[in-house]
Amino acid sequence: MREEALLAQAHVLTKKHEELAAATGQNFNLFKILGRETDEVRTHSAIIAELLNPKGSHGQGPVFARLFAKRFKIEIPEAEIDSLQVWAEKTVGDNSRIDILMVAGDLCVVIENKIYAGDQPKQLERYHEHAAQWPCSKVIYLTLHGDGPSDDSLGELPKDEVDCRSYESDVLAWLNDCIKEVARVPQIREILAHYEELLRKLTGKSKGEVIMDLKELLGKKLDDENYNFQLVPDIAKAMTAFSVETEWNFWKSLKARLEAGDQPWRLKTLDADEAGSIPVKEVDEGIIEHAHTGSRKTREYGWTFRVKSDSNHERYKRDDVEVLLRVECDGWGWGAYGFIAVERMPDGMRWLSRDEDVYGLFDEWGERLSGLENWRTDATRWLAWRYPSADIALQKMTGNWLAPDVIRQLRKESAVDPLVVDIQGTIDKLEKWSANSNPGQ
Repeated sequence: MREEALLAQAHVLTKKHEELAAATGQNFNLFKILGRETDEVRTHSAIIAELLNPKGSHGQGPVFARLFAKRFKIEIPEAEIDSLQVWAEKTVGDNSRIDILMVAGDLCVVIENKIYAGDQPKQLERYHEHAAQWPCSKVIYLTLHGDGPSDDSLGELPKDEVDCRSYESDVLAWLNDCIKEVARVPQIREILAHYEELLRKLTGKSKGEVIMDLKELLGKKLDDENYNFQLVPDIAKAMTAFSVETEWNFWKSLKARLEAGDQPWRLKTLDADEAGSIPVKEVDEGIIEHAHTGSRKTREYGWTFRVKSDSNHERYKRDDVEVLLRVECDGWGWGAYGFIAVERMPDGMRWLSRDEDVYGLFDEWGERLSGLENWRTDATRWLAWRYPSADIALQKMTGNWLAPDVIRQLRKESAVDPLVVDIQGTIDKLEKWSANSNPGQ
């Protein structure tokens, strides 16, 4: 078949570039080895904040902050740049956690850092209110490709109050400036080069040469009337179907694994009629297919589980309120897992928020999970939530499918193992905490 011949030629070209990358050491990347390529908190926010800090361990003073201010059009008075304060994951106000916060004299800059995580309700509105306490303020919404925030995140905040920036152009250009400045400091230069290569990969810029060769291949004639590029639409449709199937199998495997086992507790997904009354989407093949279309209207989807404890059937219930486990992503990539509170109503369930008086349930669960690593309690509608300890890269590429290396990983039987271990370990610890602190609860 002509399609098979085209794929074979494309494979030869790709393999040639892969061998070149291996020979030149391009594939060796510290962040890839550590498995934190898409971790917003422990990789991207942490690195950027450390570079911006004039007192950071890099020892270069305000040089990186000065270059950042120039690229991002931030007016930091030269007399105050040495005293610039920078925090990553700074908790402010009503327990909101700002990804990167910069303060210098009368200036406050908030950076909301998004790699693949979804927006939180009224998130940017809250951050703008915090920054507005300073005479000069700026809110930056930083994404891979410069996408704008959702209306849900903006709340009542006008969109033009937010400066949308991208890793693809703005951060990569800033990093290039930084690398030039530390050309004679090899240790810092090489770390920045590794980070630059990571961002090139995440933004799709690392494939430049192979893309040019493939483009030339597509322009070649098959015969007097046909070209290689005419075969691509059918291949693309097949690739989308293959990608959808891969992700759906991942979700089915995750559900089966979480509902199995012989622990002293059990997880069971809600019945369709119950879950349908909560304003979240339970994953199915149709929702995944919609997420692969590239539509920004695709919201969070996943599984919602009841937690049943053998030692105390009421441990996750109180009157008409029930605590459920929610595991979800959105159409653009992996999200989080955590616990939500719902109220059982005559016509179904209602998702409760922090703003409602639910007899201290949000504070209680914050206390329960405070001793567990990387759990957060700063969302409005989650009792507590966290990112998985290992990245699960379900983000869709521009071509409406998962990245090839992601598909390769998800098709392994062990793909769900890290997430299953995370969730089961958390519930084990919760069971022990509840039993030890208050055996009757």
